[in-house]
Amino acid sequence: MITFEEPNGNVIKSPSPNLLQEIILCKGKEYWELGSGEASLDFVDAHLKSFLILIFSYSSNEYYIEYYPRQRETNPYLPVSDLSKEGGYFEVIVSGELYRLPSIAFVSRKKASEIIEVFAKTGMMCRNTIWKRKSDFDWPDDKEN
Repeated sequence: MITFEEPNGNVIKSPSPNLLQEIILCKGKEYWELGSGEASLDFVDAHLKSFLILIFSYSSNEYYIEYYPRQRETNPYLPVSDLSKEGGYFEVIVSGELYRLPSIAFVSRKKASEIIEVFAKTGMMCRNTIWKRKSDFDWPDDKEN
């Protein structure tokens, strides 16, 4: 079963693929500012409990995604986008706090849509995406967010 928690805290059980695609591909600043600034997708079946965290960057029009393959995972996977962005950072606001996140970990709306589609069906990482552990990224001030 899939559960989607919107930035405003509203929980949608078993969201349709069309709804998820509409949110990822079309929703902008107004939608993401309605609450915490992040959304999450939980996947639960008899064999797997995994989840994703999504944060939208207004400045880049891209998504930061964390994939947790297990419920108590402490070092999630992040998708790697264009390697030319390595070393840069985007600022995002989550729950009223400003964070600087590695720009290389932000993916396009189209790529985010593909990642969400695979996750919603399988609870797994999208295989045609490069993933790295969060601890493998360079963080501002050598501090993980």
